[in-house]
Amino acid sequence: MATTNLPASTSPSSFDSAGHSIGGTPARETLQELVNILALLASQDNKIRAAAETSLNDQWMTNTPDALLTGLTHITRHSQDTDLRSFSAVLTRRVAFKTIRNHPAATATTITSASTNASGTTNHSGNGNTEMTLWDVVQEGTRQMMKTHFLESMTKESNKSVRNKVCDTIAEMARRSLSTESTWPDLLPALLTCTKSEIPELRESALRIFSSIPHLVSGAGSGSNLQQIEVVKETFLRGLQDENPNVRLAALKAAGALLLETASQSRIRNTVAPLLAPMFDALNSMVVAKAEDLFNEGLLVLIELAEHTTRIFRTVLPLIVPFMATIIKNKTDFGEDRTRQSALELLLTIAECSPNLVRKAVPDFANILVPVALEMMCELEDDEVINADGKKEKCWWYLADDLDVDAQDENYSVGENAMDRLSRALGGKAILPVSFSIIPNMLGSDNWKARHAGLMAVSAIGEGCVKLMEVELTKIVLMVLPFLQDAHPRVRYAACNAIGQMSTDFAGIIQRDHHAVVLRTLIPVMDDEQFPRVRAHAAAALVNFCEAVEKNILEPYLDAIFERLLSLLRTGTTYVQEQAITTIATVADSAEDRFVKYYGGIMPMLMSVLREATDREYRLMRGKAMECASLIALAVGKEVFAPHAQEFIKLLVRTQTDVTETDDPQAAYLLAAWARICKVLGQDFVPYLDIVMPPLLASAQLKLDFAVLDPEDDVESKYSAEDGWEFVGVDGQQIGIKTTVLEEKCTALEMLICYARELGPGFRPYLERVRDLALPLLKFYFHDGVRHASAALLPQLISCAKQAELDPEYQINFWHQISARILEVMAAESDTAFLLQLYTSFYESVESMGPGSSLSPELLEAFTRATELQLKG
Repeated sequence: MATTNLPASTSPSSFDSAGHSIGGTPARETLQELVNILALLASQDNKIRAAAETSLNDQWMTNTPDALLTGLTHITRHSQDTDLRSFSAVLTRRVAFKTIRNHPAATATTITSASTNASGTTNHSGNGNTEMTLWDVVQEGTRQMMKTHFLESMTKESNKSVRNKVCDTIAEMARRSLSTESTWPDLLPALLTCTKSEIPELRESALRIFSSIPHLVSGAGSGSNLQQIEVVKETFLRGLQDENPNVRLAALKAAGALLLETASQSRIRNTVAPLLAPMFDALNSMVVAKAEDLFNEGLLVLIELAEHTTRIFRTVLPLIVPFMATIIKNKTDFGEDRTRQSALELLLTIAECSPNLVRKAVPDFANILVPVALEMMCELEDDEVINADGKKEKCWWYLADDLDVDAQDENYSVGENAMDRLSRALGGKAILPVSFSIIPNMLGSDNWKARHAGLMAVSAIGEGCVKLMEVELTKIVLMVLPFLQDAHPRVRYAACNAIGQMSTDFAGIIQRDHHAVVLRTLIPVMDDEQFPRVRAHAAAALVNFCEAVEKNILEPYLDAIFERLLSLLRTGTTYVQEQAITTIATVADSAEDRFVKYYGGIMPMLMSVLREATDREYRLMRGKAMECASLIALAVGKEVFAPHAQEFIKLLVRTQTDVTETDDPQAAYLLAAWARICKVLGQDFVPYLDIVMPPLLASAQLKLDFAVLDPEDDVESKYSAEDGWEFVGVDGQQIGIKTTVLEEKCTALEMLICYARELGPGFRPYLERVRDLALPLLKFYFHDGVRHASAALLPQLISCAKQAELDPEYQINFWHQISARILEVMAAESDTAFLLQLYTSFYESVESMGPGSSLSPELLEAFTRATELQLKG
């Protein structure tokens, strides 16, 4: 961005000595300096950009916040440079509403420039005097000027991209004003006026703001002024019928946001509910116009609506289902798969969120949707492709070098997922009859794609139809098994998948009643050297089967199984080796002492992997090798494992030192491997505790990663689902949480339970640190697993203190600190599952402490009071 020279404007008297705006246009010198800063902030040179950021933070934001926001507003409104207007609008939003702490302007008893509401009383941010936004710090005159100028910018801006950024900033101003009970009386009338403009872009912009701040409308219903909501509803209805498709989409988004906002407000909800049918009319108009991108955006609005307030779909559902089914089946008019997939997603979401509504409103729902999903499952390709060198090569499915690589967004995968979700939502009575009226014909087809789809459908519906399918399990198993020898490799793969999934869905039954026919047919599939992916999937199916098999049933097949698994381990394909290691681990875990016979042939190979496979590409394999070796150690016991124990521990220590990147998959495997070795060695593990505990405590103390999505953010690159980010809508904004952090935290706490339980007195050096870590997590409401693990850990710590024969007074004080927190949480807890865990932990703790002083009169009174509160609640 080049530096722009500005035309002459008013004198520096526009600002006081502190740089505060006191009305009028900012001084020319101030504006020019700010323009220069913006140019530097856009520099590609990191040093230049960093220096500009420092200047913005330390000089402008800290010393002259009014000058900063006034200047940015002026540039957004008046600059002739489109890029400069765009950047200034974005920067205004980011700096004005960024949380600041200990700002000089906020060191008085309250925010010195607090807003004043219509009654003349002073309102503050409500988040403490030392934490607020720059918007709270600046003078009221500055805020009013910004509101006025940004509304003017919206009506005068000719560039759509800039105008959208201006609208985003207006929405943020409104959101902040509403949250602090401030007022902006001009906003709603201005937006309503814009929706009647002859300029379609302006109509769209106004509706865009409505969709960002639905509370602007819904808040009007807090009193008797429902007339205002009626006006807005009519505005949205008019927008849904607008001649311009972009305006129709904006109206659809605004209506969706309002319906979502008012879902729990019955008076207002009934007023705005009639918007839903016209929203679908607007969608239909997009289909007729073949405006596929707009149609997809509109569907996303309705999907979110279905997730949170399904009941409003009751009257329109009989029309929606055939409409969406027609879209899903239409392979010719839609160029993007996501259009058909989104239509399917809407129906699935409604079925999952309100199955009873679906059953009553559309009795034929399953009969309509199941055939559509099964047909979609046949849409997979196996043709040769032309590579970068212009040569023919096999389809990606055969060439993929990673088992996790799959076409999750392909239609066949989406159809399979739909069958799974439908069966779990509506149950076997609805899904099984229609499914098995079609699947046998698919399995008998000459088209391998139909056979593949039929087998994958059997896999998909098992969990939801388990009770009804269990009655016919023998027939189903015998129907599937022949396809393990099908002529087409992808059909054989699908048959492996079906056997594996049924081994989980019918765990215990299929292993007990059908082990002979299943294993004798499945094991030879691991010999399929021509198709590594098929043999690896056969090994994966074996994992599912062995997880629920009795060792006496498994024992006759162990020779044949390990012969194949060792062969897989010697292949040159990484994902095949990884799967072999995983399967060995599971079989060893199930075989227990029966595995001793095979220990000498397998453990040295695993040790070799840990010693020699040191390249980055083998990190996952090493993790699986750690898992496998530690599970084998558990299976065979301390005595058999002893010859390899020291070397294995050294390899774990080396690996722990080498793990420096946050995304290294070895980290999670390490935590579990150490815990298993602790179980094997018992008190002999105590010398290694100081090696294990630092990273474990670090994982248990991980802080939550939050993010508030900015409209300008590239979500896929910054907050991808693969990295564990999940978002929820809150007051028109998207709030994200990184869930991988939560899982790691939970796992670490579970490992601490293991160490405390296994080591007893040997865990003494860490009692206080772990207690102080666990107690606050009883109120960690972001993850149930973390809370449960923290509660389960506490009685183990008390048991350690008793076993260590610590001073009786120490033990009592230790117990009182724990019991006080348990009872505090117990008294107010509303989650019955966690309440059960709290009572269990309290009981186990009392049992560990033994009779006597563990239950003092004060403690008994607190326990009784907490229990009475729960019984009355």
